[in-house]
Amino acid sequence: GVGTFLLNAGGDVYASGLKNGTAKWRIGVKHPRRLQELIAILELSDAAVATSGDYERYFEREGKRYHHILDPRSGYPAGNCRSVTVVAKTAEEADALATCLFVAGYAAFRTGPRPGIPFFLVDAEGTV
Repeated sequence: GVGTFLLNAGGDVYASGLKNGTAKWRIGVKHPRRLQELIAILELSDAAVATSGDYERYFEREGKRYHHILDPRSGYPAGNCRSVTVVAKTAEEADALATCLFVAGYAAFRTGPRPGIPFFLVDAEGTV
């Protein structure tokens, strides 16, 4: 079977083992406004990374950005963040936590999703 691999499913990534058996996989995370720039390079082995953001699936109308991540409290697109990136053991966990933190915003940043789950957030003003 395949022991080491890098699986990219629509931007959510799972890294199994070590690249070429010697080094962690390096994963770039896009800047949510300057898409040709990276805001981070993560090194992963046997872990997943997922980013939720307002910059891939959206439209703008009258200067306002409407994206696909809705705040269930209002029914409108969540407006607290530009992006949230989470590293977890599974892609499902990373994706779910990234989406929840994106909706919750900066308040959730202070407490984090769970102990031992690394993440970073770009807020609505662009601060990492």
